Amino acid sequence: MSDVVTSVRWADKELKGYRQVSVAPGESVHVELEIPASACTIVDAAGRRIVEPGAF
Repeated sequence: MSDVVTSVRWADKELKGYRQVSVAPGESVHVELEIPASACTIVDAAGRRIVEPGAF
């Protein structure tokens, strides 16, 4: 996951969740994950943990 626009320097990409699935050779699968907004927090200049609006 990455934050498209942020007011604070953030990791370019950060793992927020995963799901292990079995996939046979030559097969493909679609996996959906729900990532809570609380997993997308940053610490702002005032030291508060916040979720900024925008695309992730």
